[in-house]
Amino acid sequence: MSIFEKLKLKDFFSYNEGDKRAIILLSVLIIICGGICLFSEYLFNGNQPIGNSAAFAEFDKLQKNRIEAASSDKTMEEQEQPPLATNNNSTQLKKLAKGEVIDINNCNAISIKQIPGIGNEYAKRIITYRNKLGGFVYKEQLMEVKGISRKRYDNISQYVIIKKGHKAIDINNVTEANSVSHPYLKQAHIAAIIKHIENNGRLSSTKELSKIPGFTSEEINKLSPYLSFE
Repeated sequence: MSIFEKLKLKDFFSYNEGDKRAIILLSVLIIICGGICLFSEYLFNGNQPIGNSAAFAEFDKLQKNRIEAASSDKTMEEQEQPPLATNNNSTQLKKLAKGEVIDINNCNAISIKQIPGIGNEYAKRIITYRNKLGGFVYKEQLMEVKGISRKRYDNISQYVIIKKGHKAIDINNVTEANSVSHPYLKQAHIAAIIKHIENNGRLSSTKELSKIPGFTSEEINKLSPYLSFE
């Protein structure tokens, strides 16, 4: 007679020891299977057995897809963000407008770069040449700066004025050491001046200077505004 037939005929307490053990074992197996099913459903949301390798593969795939999707969303969000503002515009040098001028003898390189058409290199060249001259006498002297053509000068001259005076050369005390850097004085000129003063005494005028061998009339005209005979 089977266990199920015996269940119809008598109560649990009338079962023998073997029947009781079989019923208890069957109950335990049912509980264990139910627990495994619930635990598997909790882990995988797919009602697949925990021992199934396909379930683990599917779970890994889902996790990977979630990570990639999150990363993609973050990347797209970063791409959509506008670039951070820089302070280049705020520090960009403002160029002079029409009607605005600077004193070319009384300004630094930054001010010179405000002239339209003048950048860092030309500003440095202008400052260097101005220092050698001792200051500009005429605006046209800017064309003596390397790279400043007539066309460039015509474009920038409207922004330039000369108010501050230039430095004069004490021609009677000239030496090779203190005057050789002046663009209008060559070493041969200085040597001739020193020799003339030694033989004839101090110079008193540009006309007297013009009598010294080695000077052309053009050189005298350019140099004369810078000469002092005191």
